[in-house]
Amino acid sequence: MSKYVQFFLSITYALITASALYVLIFLLGKGKPELPSWIIYTMITSWVIICISAVYWFTDIKLFFYQVRKPILEEERRLVSAMHEVQKKANDNKNYRLRVEENTGLNAYATGYHTIVVSKDCIKHLSHGELCALLAHEMGHLRTKDCTALLAYYFAKQPPGFVAGILRRGLKVAGGSIAGFARQSLLALLIAVIVTLFILSKSAILYYLLAVICFLLFLWLLNAVYSFLWLINSRYTEYRQDAFAHKLGFGPPLKQLLRKFLEENSIARVDQFYILTRSTHPLIHNRIRRLEKLEGLRK
Repeated sequence: MSKYVQFFLSITYALITASALYVLIFLLGKGKPELPSWIIYTMITSWVIICISAVYWFTDIKLFFYQVRKPILEEERRLVSAMHEVQKKANDNKNYRLRVEENTGLNAYATGYHTIVVSKDCIKHLSHGELCALLAHEMGHLRTKDCTALLAYYFAKQPPGFVAGILRRGLKVAGGSIAGFARQSLLALLIAVIVTLFILSKSAILYYLLAVICFLLFLWLLNAVYSFLWLINSRYTEYRQDAFAHKLGFGPPLKQLLRKFLEENSIARVDQFYILTRSTHPLIHNRIRRLEKLEGLRK
């Protein structure tokens, strides 16, 4: 999957979300929007720009609330030494910002446009080669702008995600209440629905109510579709950065690192349905298999 797919998903998500809001305003105005077209287009364009530029202004805000700190001298020496080796092999002279995550466990992630966060346990327990492989993988995310696309997607997702969350909670509460009421008297429930629809049909409220309901349902469906597509993109992104680390010569230590991840998460989920519908990362075993294939160990 091309690295440009993630930008296509992020930008179209933001555009569709903003355009859906414009359609709602248009419908509520009964075909006569009160705002001039240039203002509407400016608002839509501004929303897309906010999403795309989030990587430059939101990263430090996010890290401010995380358990992330600057490395002490001992940690910095290990990180800088490994990073220098990776950058030398990649012919990359960019100035990357290295940070330490205080939480325990083996973990690392790239964020923003030049920041790599590594857990203190990775610095403490990984060999030099494994640390190089880890940094190579995360540097790959920054080089192909994966974090830029991710933050753009994150902001584009906020309106549909908010609506989807409300609908899920609302349906859960309402569903329980309606189910309880229906058990008491199905006929009474049916009469209540008919009377409500009859009253609404005699007023102008029904038109506006249907417009809002259709808007909310559209955002809910949009969130479901794009969430699924983004998970697919995210898993392929991990494969792509594993391949980048292999290309730099860090394939064997990366395999060893992934095995350590497996040892740490000995009860990791392997059911394909969960991976397909919930996980941003592919099965670790499959990542190892792909590296074995890149090394010529399997067909």
